[in-house]
Amino acid sequence: MRLLLMIVFAVLALGCSKKPKIEWIKIEGGSFMMGSNDGHSDEKPIHRVRVKTFWMAQTEVTVGQYRKCVEAGVCSEPRTGDLCNWGESGREDHPINCVDWGQARTFSRWVSGD
Repeated sequence: MRLLLMIVFAVLALGCSKKPKIEWIKIEGGSFMMGSNDGHSDEKPIHRVRVKTFWMAQTEVTVGQYRKCVEAGVCSEPRTGDLCNWGESGREDHPINCVDWGQARTFSRWVSGD
């Protein structure tokens, strides 16, 4: 029985270190006109913006998915606070929030999204 429990714990531990499966969708690039002639000074002038084709996760990344990256020692923990899901019990399936651009990029690269 003890050996069986050790095997179960080993399998669970290995499962925790696996990268989450992320479904990626392709967003075709294009261009659009951005800005305003009537808005604030930082909105002027109207100008064409081009966006390259990129890949984006089909669904939001969950706290549990992001946690695997933290546990792997690749990602840093996100901020915590009243509106943040990190560190709140029962939120493993909630979207991760309170991450900055760098943390999101690190996660994306870790799951081979970039």
